[in-house]
Amino acid sequence: MSVCLSVCLSVCLSVCLCVSTHVSTPVRSMNAPLYARFLEVCCQRLRRFRAVCSPLVNVSTLLFLNSLGEQLKELDLRSCSLILDNRMGTQLKRLGQQYDSDVSGDDEDEDDEEDESGFDGGRTLAELVPRLTQLTRLNLYGTLIRVDDAVTLILNNPNLEHVNVGNCNLSGHAIAEALGTCPNLKSLDLWRSLDFHPESLLALANGCPNLLELDLGWLRFEVKDQKCLIELAQKCPHLTKLFLTAVRSESDAEVMALADNCKNLQQLDLLGCSRVTSDSISYLLEHCTSMKFLDISFCSNIKQEHVDAWRVRCPNLAIKKSFTS
Repeated sequence: MSVCLSVCLSVCLSVCLCVSTHVSTPVRSMNAPLYARFLEVCCQRLRRFRAVCSPLVNVSTLLFLNSLGEQLKELDLRSCSLILDNRMGTQLKRLGQQYDSDVSGDDEDEDDEEDESGFDGGRTLAELVPRLTQLTRLNLYGTLIRVDDAVTLILNNPNLEHVNVGNCNLSGHAIAEALGTCPNLKSLDLWRSLDFHPESLLALANGCPNLLELDLGWLRFEVKDQKCLIELAQKCPHLTKLFLTAVRSESDAEVMALADNCKNLQQLDLLGCSRVTSDSISYLLEHCTSMKFLDISFCSNIKQEHVDAWRVRCPNLAIKKSFTS
């Protein structure tokens, strides 16, 4: 056992044996095999796994997490470099072979079909963690996970409350429809998702009436899709935060629907929504008295004089209004 691992175990044992654990690994002090051993020895009662931007998440890590089964409640793999699409298996296999070679001092046959963990280089993320069925938090932001994997993880975990698949280049249509089966969903980040359909948003709204936070930033809606955004406001009345950044189709009708239905709204991002006017914002501020932050940057139909008046009328509201040059 290396000195580094011994130190890590002695320092972290008391923390990692807690019922609720946040595991974060200093990259400089561990390599992937050492990290896998650390998890195996210290984290048998792990409930929350967070490996943000970690280069250490490999097949051994995923297989360990799978062994926890229903015990694991949170899986955070934000920006993990090895959570890739069809290249994931190859990279994980290569990493496992390289590690085995480093430990044994022997050269591995590059043509071997499997590494010591039994990974054949073809299994996907969802296939590696089929026993994870009680997650309440899933964060895959900034990974290139396959859409089929993401959908499978969602369908396997109907108790999900918080999901982040922003910046994953996934089909928002498939993700939203899958999440329609998660009635406890409270927050969802779909930032920059692809291939989004109005019907998907309706399925999400119908299946997740308790949504509190929703990020639809940079999704492509057509003007003809206005009705689905209005129905979202009607069917998700508990929304407190809504991000519609650069949703070009957003207009006064949707803003007024939010005002009529989402009385607890606290934060609204309308950056780049040039069809929104001062009339609907005034109506919103009259009806949503809990508003704390409003971003109307680059909303060309909203004049600065109106912004100044709102700041006087609503001293507890932070308004962001950037200008075009």
